[in-house]
Amino acid sequence: MKKIAYIFTSCITLFLLLSCESTQIEKQSEVLQSQQAGLEIPVKSEAELFEESLNGIKLSVVSAPSPIIAGNAFKKPYTIAVTINEKPAASFPLIIKFPQSKEKGIPVFSEVSVKTDENGNVSFNPENTDFSCDSYIAVAPDPKSTDSEVIAVAKKYEVKSDFKIKTKLRSNGIISLVDYNLSEKPLADTLSSSLLLKDLMKKGFTSIGNFDIPRNILSTSDGIYKYVHGIVGNSVSFLVYGTVKYATPIIQENGLYKCTLAGRISCMNLKTGEILYTTEKTATAIESVDWKAINSAREKLSEELGQAINYNL
Repeated sequence: MKKIAYIFTSCITLFLLLSCESTQIEKQSEVLQSQQAGLEIPVKSEAELFEESLNGIKLSVVSAPSPIIAGNAFKKPYTIAVTINEKPAASFPLIIKFPQSKEKGIPVFSEVSVKTDENGNVSFNPENTDFSCDSYIAVAPDPKSTDSEVIAVAKKYEVKSDFKIKTKLRSNGIISLVDYNLSEKPLADTLSSSLLLKDLMKKGFTSIGNFDIPRNILSTSDGIYKYVHGIVGNSVSFLVYGTVKYATPIIQENGLYKCTLAGRISCMNLKTGEILYTTEKTATAIESVDWKAINSAREKLSEELGQAINYNL
């Protein structure tokens, strides 16, 4: 009887010991999990860290040069100021993006890394200005990374300024624009050519005039070059030719007339036949009479085309 009681007591003791050990293991596991959870630190991305480093940073364009004619140097540099919490940020890294050249009428951009001086300023004067351009210069914090998210953060702080260089082909040119009526038929007069001629002369172009090109050869640049060059030879530097058409029918609404014209032009080097520039512009005018709306739209369009030629030819 004592033996049975001993065995029973031993079993109970063993059960209790195993239960306590199991409970301790469970508690230890819970503690470990709790500790691990408490030690978890969120890992910030490269972009988040970069944005934190820019807290309080502000960029501003202090001064910018006026437009120049291609081949000349800018009369003064671009000056950019950087502040942090409204105080000068010395030795702050920046990246400057600017047009370095032009290919097929499109600006080709380059980038340069610089740092601000002790006053938080940086000056920049592009070296190559031997091309016409109507674009911009952009300055932003240097991300020093190729990560797209980091670059996107830098662009939030980016500032821009005009980068304008006028064409140096400013004389010995001819213009031939063909006006079309609402029925898509070419007109005999040269209203748009004359208005564009007038606008370019205001912008400083000299020795330019109108020139009539037969309508049946306007479809190909080769045909135009052979015809015009055969008449003027090398005495003329460039040709501006194209069409001016109604983009939409004239709209009458609330007693007013709305006219939208579309002009498509090409600029050709008459020495070589090369197409230097092609563009399409639209202009809209609203007047109390339909013919006034047409005339106003034609004048606005000539100004748009003249501006494009001035900075892109």
